[in-house]
Amino acid sequence: MVTFKKASDIQDAASKIPLSKILVETDAPYLTPEPFR
Repeated sequence: MVTFKKASDIQDAASKIPLSKILVETDAPYLTPEPFR
């Protein structure tokens, strides 16, 4: 969702989260980054 073009609110919120607190889920093929859809 962070890669969606109109997700500026989500991108802003995500940029404030420390990297040590982020968990990246890789098993979600239906939510591929927007440039690869």
